[in-house]
Amino acid sequence: MNTRESLLYNQEVEKIDDIITYTSQKLREEWDPLQVNQLFIDAPSLHRRGAIADIRHGVQAAIERYWHIDHASLAYQQLIALSRDGVMLVTSATLPDLSGPSVDDAVPGSSAMLQHIADLTGLPPRNVDDYYTDCRLSELSSRRFTDNVIQISGDQESRTIFSEDVFRAGVREGKMGQDAAISKLLQIPAVDTTAPDFPNLVKEMQRDFYHMVIGITTISRYKITDWFAKELLPYLKPYGVNGVEYVHSGEQMVGMLMAHHFFIGADSQDEEYYQYVAKNVPYAPREICAQVSQAIDSMNGRKSFTSELIDMLSDNPSHEPIPENLKEVTLAIFNFLSTLATFRNPHYGQIIRSLGHRPDGQGSGGDIDMPPYLLRKTNEQLDRLKPYIKSLRRA
Repeated sequence: MNTRESLLYNQEVEKIDDIITYTSQKLREEWDPLQVNQLFIDAPSLHRRGAIADIRHGVQAAIERYWHIDHASLAYQQLIALSRDGVMLVTSATLPDLSGPSVDDAVPGSSAMLQHIADLTGLPPRNVDDYYTDCRLSELSSRRFTDNVIQISGDQESRTIFSEDVFRAGVREGKMGQDAAISKLLQIPAVDTTAPDFPNLVKEMQRDFYHMVIGITTISRYKITDWFAKELLPYLKPYGVNGVEYVHSGEQMVGMLMAHHFFIGADSQDEEYYQYVAKNVPYAPREICAQVSQAIDSMNGRKSFTSELIDMLSDNPSHEPIPENLKEVTLAIFNFLSTLATFRNPHYGQIIRSLGHRPDGQGSGGDIDMPPYLLRKTNEQLDRLKPYIKSLRRA
């Protein structure tokens, strides 16, 4: 390893450590209202030994303790800890597979607890991605489904890191970028495509979404796809609570969903696409869920930003240069869509490789046909813009 690679290695390990040890006030680990720290530590080895009955016994005991908690006395942050732990425990108890469509088939009473937590927090009974990826890890209060490790070797040292920590580090990186972009995405439908502020907003969102690229690159670099498919993915399968199916990954993609709809999807005539949008909007964080829904609804009857731009560019005579007020918008939208495609390409590749390891062909999001559809539509819009980009570069 040369000096530059060694520096990059050290920076990357530090970056992973920073993300892994990241914690917000709402996720302090001393909040263990279900008293399940030890169960989380033991669960991976119990699964390896096939001792699922022991896990289910521990989860059943936690459910019984849940109903003796004074919920009214808990701060919202502590309710979030309950949501995170409740979902992770019930998920662990549903393996190796469910005998029916409901979590109650694994541990009776699971649905009642999860629905009660959902009513208290305003979050769907599966929506703990942000809190799962945020929670700080320690030997005394582990919040992992698995305990597989990988070795990272540098010039001076060799590090052992949990595969799941690498996965969470990558997901957290992307989530931080999406969180930063969402505030701008909520504003942008009210901004005219030709307004001076529009290209600046798009450029800022491109920088935010580049964290998605960094995150997926982190996950890809450590070649953990086999581990993800064989060990972690089973924990991320959809499950049913009171007759409603919930998926794992909805919240993680709310920002991407909004970006795709505003810049691409608003043109769609596909009923399945709109069903996908309607299914995933409720996974937005509680405090902005209504705003996300309103922002998406505001595009009804309106073309996507990309199509609005192309209509204006098409009105310009072919022998005339692109008007000054559209040059910056064209470059900003093209670069933004390129960033989305740069994330979607490896993300879809990982999905395909993961499914190759899964005999049932199931993913975590419940919409396995959508990733290639979204990637294809993104590339189609880029192709529509490329002639104008070439014209700008010739000028």
